[in-house]
Amino acid sequence: MPLKFYIKDTGTVVFTEEKPFASGGEGALFQVLKPDNLNKLVAKIYHKNKRNDQKHKKTEYLIENPPEFEDISPGEEPIIWVKHILHNDKDEFVGFLMPKATGEQLEILTSPKLPRNLGKEWNRFRMGGDTALRFRLKVCYNIAAALRTIHTTGKYVLVDLKPDNILIRANGLVSVVDTDSIEVIENGEALYAATVATPEYTPAEYYKGVKPGEVLIKPSWDRFSMAVIFYRMLFGIHPFAATAKAPYNEVNSLGDKIKFGLFVHSPLLAGKFEVIPPPHNQFNNLDPELKQLFMRAFVDGFEDPEARPSAEDWGKAFVNHPLLLTNRTLPSRALNLEVVNKENWYSLALEKAMKDQNLIFVKSKIDAALTLSGSSSDRILQNASASYKKIGNKLLSVGKFVGLVSLVVTGMFILSSVVSGSSFSGLSYLLYAIFQILLFIPELILGIGGTGLLILVMLSPLLIATFNELTGNAKNNVVDIRNKFNSMIAFSNSKKKKSLEDMQYSYYNKRTKVKQRLREIRNELVVWSKIRSKKEQEFYQKNNQQILQSNREISGKIRTEKTALMQRDAQAKQLMIAEADQIKKIRLNHQQELKEDPVYSKIKGKTAEQKIATLQGNNSVFPQEELGELSMELMTLQKELREELIAVRKEYDEKHRAFIDESNENKMKIDDLVKMSINDMRNNTDIDQNLLNGSFKRLLLSIKKLESEVDEKEGELLLLNNDLAQIKEELKRVK
Repeated sequence: MPLKFYIKDTGTVVFTEEKPFASGGEGALFQVLKPDNLNKLVAKIYHKNKRNDQKHKKTEYLIENPPEFEDISPGEEPIIWVKHILHNDKDEFVGFLMPKATGEQLEILTSPKLPRNLGKEWNRFRMGGDTALRFRLKVCYNIAAALRTIHTTGKYVLVDLKPDNILIRANGLVSVVDTDSIEVIENGEALYAATVATPEYTPAEYYKGVKPGEVLIKPSWDRFSMAVIFYRMLFGIHPFAATAKAPYNEVNSLGDKIKFGLFVHSPLLAGKFEVIPPPHNQFNNLDPELKQLFMRAFVDGFEDPEARPSAEDWGKAFVNHPLLLTNRTLPSRALNLEVVNKENWYSLALEKAMKDQNLIFVKSKIDAALTLSGSSSDRILQNASASYKKIGNKLLSVGKFVGLVSLVVTGMFILSSVVSGSSFSGLSYLLYAIFQILLFIPELILGIGGTGLLILVMLSPLLIATFNELTGNAKNNVVDIRNKFNSMIAFSNSKKKKSLEDMQYSYYNKRTKVKQRLREIRNELVVWSKIRSKKEQEFYQKNNQQILQSNREISGKIRTEKTALMQRDAQAKQLMIAEADQIKKIRLNHQQELKEDPVYSKIKGKTAEQKIATLQGNNSVFPQEELGELSMELMTLQKELREELIAVRKEYDEKHRAFIDESNENKMKIDDLVKMSINDMRNNTDIDQNLLNGSFKRLLLSIKKLESEVDEKEGELLLLNNDLAQIKEELKRVK
């Protein structure tokens, strides 16, 4: 039974689900059912022992003093804020309504590896991946933007900022939750104190006597927590996670390490660590500006909390990072280089050999289903084409044999002529005789039946395919045709129903036979596949040393070219940094020009775009008649800035294009090496002669035939199920 609450101010009745979808120490979350205009919200209902007048007043304050959100869509709130206070039928305060936050806890991105249960859409964040750093920087920027919104009010400090209180979606959007426990500041004092903090994200001043709930907590506290989250996001490890030497060798917990300021990269602690986990090494490759911010947060901020960078400082650094500012594709990625592991060369060589000898089945199930569902003419042409292909292969084999025999006989004739000293005049007669032998069968056919018989023989595969299709259809579908005809001419619903039921029974029988045959084939495939695996394993073990040696040689050659390509990647990264620096310089000059101008400096905003928005919002100190002219001037400045940035983009487009062109030579060498390496492995191990020969080749052909039949039967089963579904629908309509 739904729970019933009231929004006292408006008199609105709110119904929620009876059971909560989440629960915590202070309360539980319920999905709102009605009214419809509130069904995208959730209700947080405090436990009875947690409801008090203090919470009621704090909730009212939060509703009356929300942060200012800029251009957000419903469902994309970066901060989940209180919307409406809820009362029960006794007019008692019980909780509040807030937007429903979706996503995973940010904790999933703060470890070296992603959890296995995440979908493929999260792979973009996987550590070591080509896109990981860029997407993680975007998430960090979104977190910084949310925290800046909170701190800009001058009224709030989160205090318990941690990954568990931030939800993230696969698109990188974040939502800060649990904001009802936030600290509220008014006139330099804690109006409503926050009492909860998490040791791993709590700054050093906590251990010096600054306790939540006892004294005022400043925004610098959140700045420390934010920096820890960013470090874990970028490197997958806590910035204080390391083992120190004496006198800190017995400091084990992260909280105690924070207490003593044991930041792994602190220049004051160089050589003071016994063990530094490998993930920390990635810090050395970080952008210098971000490095400096971490130093301010954990080194300078240890002695002076106010020295910690603000959310705005972090936001500027992230948005100006080369990966976000330029977003160039590195040469190795632009060339779509196929990465082949060294262990794969033997497998690739075996696969290519089997393909060349037409020993593996490659047709997809979808193709089979489409083939079966196609028209009779399509199937006739496909079957005929297959027959012509077989005949062509046989004729080619015969031709090769006859050609080889002709060469041997001709060679022997020439040799005997040279030894005996006789003339070569008989050679032309010999070649003419061989040519006549090749023409014997066509001439015989022409002699018996003329041109008509020859054409008939040439068309025989097509005629046989047509005959098989027609007789097969007639044999397999005669019952269906009869039933369908009876159904069409039935004058009563009962007769029509009887015909449809007969058809349904017939299709069930067919389906049973197809399923039975599928089981038989699959069981047979299991047996043959085990034999195949055993033979391949025996061959691999027998040639193990040769395979390993070939792998080493191949991998060494490819590694050399890949190294050269990675060096070009490094040069391209430096070019991205130079481009980002130039863009930043242009933007800063633009902002400085606006700041120093006596007129523009009076308009709120840092950029021309922001100042134009201020003028259009009628928040300007200028007379109405001047607003239009000022807006036009700012639009001109904005256009000039855009043109400068476009010019920089074009300049670096050319430079990066040159890198790609130069790198293409390495790409072509690697492609050639890949092709040669597969052939080398194939030749070095004599796969064609030693494995794809005799019994193993016949085994592969048998497996191929069975796989083809499985594909065909699965397609046939798909069509039968579709037909049965249609019959069932017709039976529902016939009563």
